[in-house]
This record gives sequence, structure tokens and C-alpha cells, in this order.
Amino acid sequence: MASNPLFGQEALFQTIRDSYTNLPHFFITGPAGCGKSTFLERCITMFKTEAPFHVESIMYLSSEKDRGIHTIRDKVNDFCKRSHAKENSLRFIVIDDTDALPLISQQALRRPMETYAHLTRFLFASRNASHMIDPLRSRCCVIEIEPISLVDAFPRFRELYSIPDT
Repeated sequence: MASNPLFGQEALFQTIRDSYTNLPHFFITGPAGCGKSTFLERCITMFKTEAPFHVESIMYLSSEKDRGIHTIRDKVNDFCKRSHAKENSLRFIVIDDTDALPLISQQALRRPMETYAHLTRFLFASRNASHMIDPLRSRCCVIEIEPISLVDAFPRFRELYSIPDT
């Protein structure tokens, strides 16, 4: 097992490890600054280093120009339907800040999520679970990240920076 990938989220990473044989799409929610983007980055790293499948490629959709209906219809569909170079491979599409994804683009994602689920997994992140339409959210494992309290974080902070007890 890998070292602690993100302080305070060990149980969430173990849940994901436990789902490797039937990996779902993921929808990560939580308040601003709680670590959603970092969590997604660490998930990708974990998939590349630990998972029993090969991570073939990753598409990141983040800027406003990547969120339109044409991107979904063209780039996402083309990315999803390419045949795999290796057996036991998955592709990933990471959509950070799903809050800014237009409704029409979310609706257009339903088909590739269903049609190419054997080839591609979607990883979404949003501040609010209600910012994703129900048909997409229902196809995902929803993970809510809670901010780590200062009381829990301070002992780790002291350990990392060698601050003695007073």
C-alpha cells in the first residue's frame, strides 16, 4: 500500500482502492480549499502506481474554452471511443470545477458516460453537489470531502516541521 496520499483522507483513498475491480465514475464535492483538486490529482497518481489496470491516457477539462457543447461532442467523444492500445486499460476524463460546466454540456456527457464506461472513467469535482444534474450524479460514486479541523491538523503540522511540545 502506498504512503499517505493526502492527510486526513486515508479512508477515502482506501474506499477507492477497494473498488479497483469495478471502478465507478467519481464526483468529489466539498467547500473551497478543502482539497478536491489535490484529491483528484492523487487519485490519478494512485491509479498509475497501484491499480491493477493500466492508465492509458487522461483528458483534463478545466478552462472555460474546454466546457462548451462542441468540446463535449467532439473532443470528449473522440477521446472516449478510441480503441485501447493495451488490454485492461482505462482512460480518465477529469473535470475540475464542475460548478462552471454549462447545463447543455452536462446533458451531453450522459451518452459518453454510459456508452464508454468499459473504456473511460469520469472524475468530477465541485463545491456543491447540486451543481451537477441528477442523471450524471446518479452515475457516479459521490465523495464529500470535509475540511480537516485545526485540532486534527496541528499534531501533523508539528511533526512535519519538528515543533517540540511546550
